[in-house]
Amino acid sequence: MSCKKITLFATLVISMIAIAAVAQSQEPTEPAMPAQTYGSEADDSEVGEESVVVEETWTISENPQSHMTESRANFVKKDTEGTARELRSVAEIIRKDSEDATGTTKEMLEDSASELERLASDVAAGTMESVETLDHAFADAQQALATYYHYATNRAIGSNKLREAGHALSATVKAFEYAVEWSGHTLETGAKLTIDSALLLSGKLIQGTGFVAKEAGKIVADLGSEVEKFGKMIEPISQD
Repeated sequence: MSCKKITLFATLVISMIAIAAVAQSQEPTEPAMPAQTYGSEADDSEVGEESVVVEETWTISENPQSHMTESRANFVKKDTEGTARELRSVAEIIRKDSEDATGTTKEMLEDSASELERLASDVAAGTMESVETLDHAFADAQQALATYYHYATNRAIGSNKLREAGHALSATVKAFEYAVEWSGHTLETGAKLTIDSALLLSGKLIQGTGFVAKEAGKIVADLGSEVEKFGKMIEPISQD
């Protein structure tokens, strides 16, 4: 191959390499995805015409209803050890929640936990004979929890933690319904309507949109009134 042809070939190769390099440099690059976090950053959500901060936090203990149900079932089967164990589990959960509460709400939780611990000792000693004693204690316990969860709802709303408020509001309803069930009472129509409104609101709070703050405040207050009214109704049961 002549020197002229070699030179021409080399020039062609170099040109092709240069063209490829330029084309590669012009290709679009995908932007780096930001790191995703859970529970540490807030997002903005609309509430009526206002924008508020929503945080993904929930620290309240789970409702101990399953322990209550198991304790009662054990008592009916005359399993005193199992009954006492479940009673202490309920008391432990309620006492833990009391550490987060204040004022009369804290006192209600502490009194309920102490009563459940006392009953656990009575069961273990074989001195408790009536299953109704358990039912009454569990009604009181769920009433105390409903009061606490309602307190947590108001606290979360005051801090603009709407998702936490939504979960706390749902927990309030659940504990309230459990308290009614354990007491053997039934809810009046007005209370049922209030519960329906509260459950609808809790979902909207969790989503962070679709409600007006003033209306939400009324629903939460109405539920609190129903919980308090029911508590006064079962007070004679607690004192028997």
